[in-house]
Amino acid sequence: MMTESRYCIYTSPLIVPITAKPIVDGAVVVDNHCIVEVGERDRLLAKWPRAKTVELSGVLIPPLINCHMHLELAAFDDMPRPGEGEPMTVWIATLIERRTGAEDAATTAARVEKARLEQHHSGVALIGDISNSSVGVSAGGESLPEIYRFYEILAPTTVRTDEALGLLESISTRIPACAHAPYSTAAELIVALKNRARKNGHVFSLHVAESIAEIQFLQSGLGPFRDFLDQRRSWDGTILGGGRFDGSIFYLDSLGVLDDRTLCVHCVHVSESEITLLAKRRAKVCLCPGSNDFLRVGHAPLKKMLDAGLLPAIGTDSPASNEGEDLWREIGILRHLHPDVPASTLLAMATYGGAAALGRTQDYGSLERGKKPLMLEVDVEVDNSATALEVLECLVCGRRPQNIRWRTPLPRR
Repeated sequence: MMTESRYCIYTSPLIVPITAKPIVDGAVVVDNHCIVEVGERDRLLAKWPRAKTVELSGVLIPPLINCHMHLELAAFDDMPRPGEGEPMTVWIATLIERRTGAEDAATTAARVEKARLEQHHSGVALIGDISNSSVGVSAGGESLPEIYRFYEILAPTTVRTDEALGLLESISTRIPACAHAPYSTAAELIVALKNRARKNGHVFSLHVAESIAEIQFLQSGLGPFRDFLDQRRSWDGTILGGGRFDGSIFYLDSLGVLDDRTLCVHCVHVSESEITLLAKRRAKVCLCPGSNDFLRVGHAPLKKMLDAGLLPAIGTDSPASNEGEDLWREIGILRHLHPDVPASTLLAMATYGGAAALGRTQDYGSLERGKKPLMLEVDVEVDNSATALEVLECLVCGRRPQNIRWRTPLPRR
């Protein structure tokens, strides 16, 4: 039988478990492997009298989850913002041109590692990372943030789809592969990638309904994306399987790829019927408000998603399409856009929502029994008389807390 010397109790003026109400004068009991119990300070101290106690002065919250990033684009943080009325395809073309013959692999790797460490400093424990230049590591890893890396594939024509299907045969089944977007990946390949994800237990991620031009393309096969494909000799009429669709969610549902392991990123231009369909299929959503602002594509209907029972995750997207990679800033943008959404919900999106989207709620997303013993102690700029609600509002205001300290269990003996 284990002795209490293996346990440590962290006490805090306020604990925000996410899946339960905030606990004033609370405590978290941990061992080397997991959270053992969360509750009121006095009760847990009495229950575990021989456990080591660490008295904290800051607020305890779960680590953040950055659900959608492009770490490999760390070198392109000086990309120009599109002009008013300029289609998103202009930005895409500029990025593709700049990536051609870009810096050497070693320099890129160093930039990626710097970006990863910055995420750690901001309190991020898990990243959903998109890579389409090389096949990187799959889910898992010892260091933080943990990376769930998706190998993303683009193939709009029959010829390129056949090439991509051949490539898939050579990729380890441990590596999650996903499609880029409805306007860049043929229907046949989207289905094949989703079937592969189902077979191997992977999350299936893709960019969805990011711009109005995507909806125009799905409805008519025309518009900026059709022009873009024509200019790059990447149109053979097969990308949509010959059909026309009223929206991206309807299109994906027609392919049978929407389920509880499908992650739809952006979802800016989705109808109420599509939101209802997302909820019915139990699909996951990730919002990237900073990137949407930068690219001038609009704002996702968050309130309607919440009303439908969805809890979207949050991502920073890429340095090429955002003014920063700080998840705290993204939370603040959502607070500004949606002042009627509770602060607790916004914080839940940045924690539990991301863990659910990446299929990792057994480890991350909340402070509760069985989760990894990882916590953030953050200093909040409020006076001692502040209520729990006032503390939560301060956490979602958009400013990263001045002090973020990782709290982990005692070292093994």
